[in-house]
Amino acid sequence: MPNLPIHFSLSAPHETHQWGALLAKYTAQLPSVWLLNGELGSGKTTFVQGLAAGLGITERLTSPTFALVHEYQTPQALLLFHFDLYRLGSAEEVFELGLEDYLRHPHSLCLFEWAERFPEIFPADCLKIQFRHAEPGRSADLYLPDGCAMLETVFKKDWQLR
Repeated sequence: MPNLPIHFSLSAPHETHQWGALLAKYTAQLPSVWLLNGELGSGKTTFVQGLAAGLGITERLTSPTFALVHEYQTPQALLLFHFDLYRLGSAEEVFELGLEDYLRHPHSLCLFEWAERFPEIFPADCLKIQFRHAEPGRSADLYLPDGCAMLETVFKKDWQLR
């Protein structure tokens, strides 16, 4: 049975950014593949920008909509691969990007926007986030894989203390 989501209300884009920066503190304890789902404008890229900032990446992070994947390196030599699957028409096209190489790369974090388009290609133990438009702002539901469920209390407490 999948874990229940941890719900976060994000009243403005800056809160989505802050939430990404907060989760950056826990990347070593979380899976290396994150699936970011949600409609256009629901906060996926803003979240990744916050996560990147929290990891110490100083270059400007943009959506890889046309490039399909952007690569960034943290000061700790972690590689952040940011994918956008929106423009791809099939799972085969995702594999043509070299998906398996990215997923096997040591010391990396792979973030996939629009992952819901091809759910069958990802490992079961991914971290999943569902972004939504909400009043006011946005909301996000975080689904932790089984081995990470103990972090739920930590995430909630850190978010309340920010």
